[in-house]
Amino acid sequence: STLQLAKLTAKLTILLPIHQQSFALSGPLAIESLNLQGIAINHFSTLLDMKGPVLSFQQSQADLLGGHYQGSSQMDFSATIPAFSVKQYFTAIQIQPLIHLLDPALNIAGTATIEANFTSSGTDLTAFKKNLDADVKVFVKDGVLYGLDAGHWLNNAMVQNASALASTPFGDLSVTLTIQNGVVSNQDLLLKNPQLRIHGHGTVDLVRQHYDYHLLIQPARTTKRFGGIPLWVTGNFGKPIIQLDTQALVQQVITKPEVHKDLRQRVEHLVHKLDLNKLFGN
Repeated sequence: STLQLAKLTAKLTILLPIHQQSFALSGPLAIESLNLQGIAINHFSTLLDMKGPVLSFQQSQADLLGGHYQGSSQMDFSATIPAFSVKQYFTAIQIQPLIHLLDPALNIAGTATIEANFTSSGTDLTAFKKNLDADVKVFVKDGVLYGLDAGHWLNNAMVQNASALASTPFGDLSVTLTIQNGVVSNQDLLLKNPQLRIHGHGTVDLVRQHYDYHLLIQPARTTKRFGGIPLWVTGNFGKPIIQLDTQALVQQVITKPEVHKDLRQRVEHLVHKLDLNKLFGN
C-alpha cells in the first residue's frame, strides 16, 4: 500500500533503541522537531509497535501551537486500502492554524481544547476525507470569529458577504461535531460574549467543500418578544456567503406573535421584496 496525506519534514535527533524480532517492531521513538502542513511540532514522543502490517503509536505526545498534544493511533496496511483510527486530545492550543488547514477563509482565533476520535481509510487526501468518520468536541476561549460582525446583524439585517474586516470577539465557544463519510454535522454550536449569543447548527461537506450552516444571533438578555436574527452560511470553501435566513425569520413571525414590533416590520419589508415561490420551493 502507498499513502500520501500531507507534506512532512522532520529532524530526527533522538531515536531510542528499538527491538526487532521477525516481522515485529516495537520501542520508544522520539523526534525533536518536525513540520506537518506548515505546523511546527516539537518534542514528539511515542511508543511504536508494529506487528506485520499493523502499525500503532501509543502514549504519543508533543508540543505544538502553543499547547500540548496527547493521543494514540493505529494504521492497518493489510488491505489494498490502508485504514486508520486515531484518538487525539489537544490542550491550550491556538486553533487558528488548524482551522486554516480546513479552509483559509474560515477564520477563528482563540485558545482551544479539542478531543477527537476518528477513523478513515484511503491512499490520498480526497479518499481520506470521503471515508472520514469522527466525533469531535471543541471548546475555545478568549477568541475572535472573523468575517462576521454579529453586533451589526442584530441592528441591521442586511445581506452581506463574509469580510475579513468584520469580526466578533467572544469569551467562550463550544461545539460538538459528528463526521460521517466526510460530512460534518453539528447541532449545538454556542458562542458567548457579554453582548450576545450565537447558536449554530448545520453541515459542512469536506469532500464537496461546501457550507450549509445556520446561525441565530440573540442579545445576551433575550426575551420572548425577540427571537433573534437568523443567518444562513452557504457557498464553497474559500468563498463563504453570509446572508439573512429569510425562511427562518418568516417562521419566527408566523409562530411567535409576541415577536418585537420592529422585527415584524423588518420582516414585512423583506417579504415584499421576495419571490415567495422561490422561497418555499414552489
